[in-house]
Amino acid sequence: MEYQEIIVLDVIGIEDAPGSMYQFPMETFRSFSTNEDDDETGVLGCLNLLERQGETLPKVTLLAIIPQNIEPGRGLSSSLLKPFDAYVLMIIKSLEDKGINCEEKTEKQTLENIAADLTS
Repeated sequence: MEYQEIIVLDVIGIEDAPGSMYQFPMETFRSFSTNEDDDETGVLGCLNLLERQGETLPKVTLLAIIPQNIEPGRGLSSSLLKPFDAYVLMIIKSLEDKGINCEEKTEKQTLENIAADLTS
């Protein structure tokens, strides 16, 4: 595999308040897996498939936020609108800790507009 590290941004369904944030190595977030995670369309399923094919995975880290609920569909839980800025800051800090510089865009987008663009 050509990557040194993979950072997965996702939600996880564990018992905690919506908006709570976590950073886990792959070994830890694998323990949260369900039968659905063996589906090769999900991130964990894709990583599992690569390993079954004999690929050596790079370091994998999950940066997760807890939603109000996990259901099929698109959009963001209303309970995540306020804590989402802190989640983005967690992502930026993680990247900067790895020596990746992040630049603030001059043109601002609201989270609501981004979510609306993804669902239309």
